[in-house]
Amino acid sequence: MRRGSPHRPQSVHPGIRDLAGLTAPCTHGRTFGFLGRTAIHPGSYR
Repeated sequence: MRRGSPHRPQSVHPGIRDLAGLTAPCTHGRTFGFLGRTAIHPGSYR
């Protein structure tokens, strides 16, 4: 990523099975120019 890039990812959405709860903030974030979401593999949870 180059310095000052306007396209940054949003933070992790912790509800891995809550797709409805994920959709709204992703759509909202897209209007602010966010590129996507960061991810944590579900296998990392204990």
